[in-house]
Amino acid sequence: MTSPDSDFTGADNLTLGNAVQAFHKVVDVKQYFDDDLPGPLDHAVDALVHAFAKAGLAERTQYLDRDAFSDWERQVLITYGRQMATLAVRTSEPGPVERGFVALVLEGCQYDERENIITSVLLMDAATRLGLDSKALFRYAASLAPRSKGAEFAGEFLERDAADNSLEAMGYRPGRDGGGFLYERDPAIWGA
Repeated sequence: MTSPDSDFTGADNLTLGNAVQAFHKVVDVKQYFDDDLPGPLDHAVDALVHAFAKAGLAERTQYLDRDAFSDWERQVLITYGRQMATLAVRTSEPGPVERGFVALVLEGCQYDERENIITSVLLMDAATRLGLDSKALFRYAASLAPRSKGAEFAGEFLERDAADNSLEAMGYRPGRDGGGFLYERDPAIWGA
């Protein structure tokens, strides 16, 4: 199991408050889908996730107990999780999976639970492809925010039937693009 000090990138001295402010300034969810992987917004979310993981429980709870993020920003946190699933498989590195789970816990399942479920499945699949204990990684992320909506979601998700947590059940499949491995929507389910 990794620790908050291991695979996170970002400025080590960045406080959670400063990371949240920096994140607010750079969020453009429409551009996010067109960025390279990893792109500039991924680096901003990396710094936010890193600061969240390194902050004390009281400071983390402060941000979880208030509405610190807009719906657009929550969509970015969810999309970041999906991006990290792809990046982990492309690079064979565990850090992106861990960061993706932390981003989901930070988002707090407040935008759209269905989107969190899909992203969780992609992250679980990526962890499995890398030979990692996906449940332990999600539990670790949830432990950063005990008694939060994000931790509650993680606990409920981990109790779901395995058949409901497959790529196929989510309408996704492994694919490829110019950068390599990619989780893509199955056109037979989502349409062309």
